[in-house]
Amino acid sequence: MEVVRDVVRAIRELRQAADVAPNARVRVALAGETRAVAGSLDAIATLANADVTLGRGEGRVAVVRAIEVRLAVERDATAERARVARELTEARDSLRRSEELLERPGFADKAPVAVVERERAKLEERRAHVALLERQLTK
Repeated sequence: MEVVRDVVRAIRELRQAADVAPNARVRVALAGETRAVAGSLDAIATLANADVTLGRGEGRVAVVRAIEVRLAVERDATAERARVARELTEARDSLRRSEELLERPGFADKAPVAVVERERAKLEERRAHVALLERQLTK
């Protein structure tokens, strides 16, 4: 039963990451080692407000105990583009703040090495996130 709970949690997290309303019904495909949840598909569907099938699917993915969970979200293209544009604006703001912090005179000299390294790692993650969102907007 614990694996069922973990799959439901993964579906909910994928929904949140995809900015899908909790009351919107979604399609979920489960693949991989699904024997542990095969008898609980109705429960998963009810708890996650989803149409659940076994087999490979498309969409956002999460892996739970060797079970591939794919969430397929059908969206209005205009609304999706607006969502990505908003997320890109927020990501660029975060990137700018990280760059300003690291460029601040004395920050690298006064801050502990671990803090500086953590900020540099965040900077690289933010650059990659901005690049990913920019690619999504150009599709």
